[in-house]
Amino acid sequence: MIEKLRTALMASSLSREELEHIIYLLFCCGDSNQKVPEDLIKAGYITIEENRCTLTAKGRAYRDSLVQKLAQFYVASGMAFRQYFDNELKSLQNEIHSLKQQWRNTRDKRLRYREALMKQGKDKAAIKKDKQYRQLLKEQETMRTRMRHAEKKYNKKISACIKQLGIIDF
Repeated sequence: MIEKLRTALMASSLSREELEHIIYLLFCCGDSNQKVPEDLIKAGYITIEENRCTLTAKGRAYRDSLVQKLAQFYVASGMAFRQYFDNELKSLQNEIHSLKQQWRNTRDKRLRYREALMKQGKDKAAIKKDKQYRQLLKEQETMRTRMRHAEKKYNKKISACIKQLGIIDF
């Protein structure tokens, strides 16, 4: 499966030169302040008239082919990430969601307890010294650390997927 996806991604991926061309043809053509790539002029994709570049019919066809190739890459990479997401990342995402929910619950408990202490007439210094309040703060901090670690693991797995597929070399 991975080899099929890698083949699809590589077949549809754009070279650095093609990426520069598509960016120029989509966004910069017509802007006299941009430096015009010489190879686009030599290939007949653009013409320079009165200090403005104009896209030729051949250039529009080239631009459209690059956009189509980019769209194919987008579809192929979407398939790869959905496959990987279903197999590898779903459990981590569920763990992160669960930790966030626990953190919210702990925070709500702490805030409700703080309100109750304030209604009893305790000041902020007394609230901070309260044993149960400090325990809830500590629990919330633990949840935050666990969430951060799970998110790091999640991001590392995504990075490993990208490296494994050979999309980007790090």
